[in-house]
Amino acid sequence: MIKGKMELKKYAIMILICCLIALMFISLVYAQGNETDVNLQDVPKNLARALGIPEYAGKLLTCAIFIFWLLLPTVIFVKKHIEYALILEGFLLLGFFIAVQWIEYWYMLVFALIVAGFWASKMKGVFY
Repeated sequence: MIKGKMELKKYAIMILICCLIALMFISLVYAQGNETDVNLQDVPKNLARALGIPEYAGKLLTCAIFIFWLLLPTVIFVKKHIEYALILEGFLLLGFFIAVQWIEYWYMLVFALIVAGFWASKMKGVFY
């Protein structure tokens, strides 16, 4: 049991390191325009305007790009306990998306209910 927890902590640390490296590269990129500075909250709106799609679709597309960009290395590098790694990284990414106002808070609620539903089947015979 303790060995499994240590492996889980190791993978959680690897995920956090990947996220921190990604955030470090994001902070190094700084574009300065003639009128205003680049704002993270405007990224989905600018993407939607560039592609000619509604702003809500731009928000979802931006979130999907970030999720794919950060979950793909996790899927490649994590061999054991991948479900825990994906759940942890999913909660971190959803928290980031909600913080920068790319998506609404109820996406986190739906994700939490799906995760609880998956774990409920594992916990079926534990309490009786």
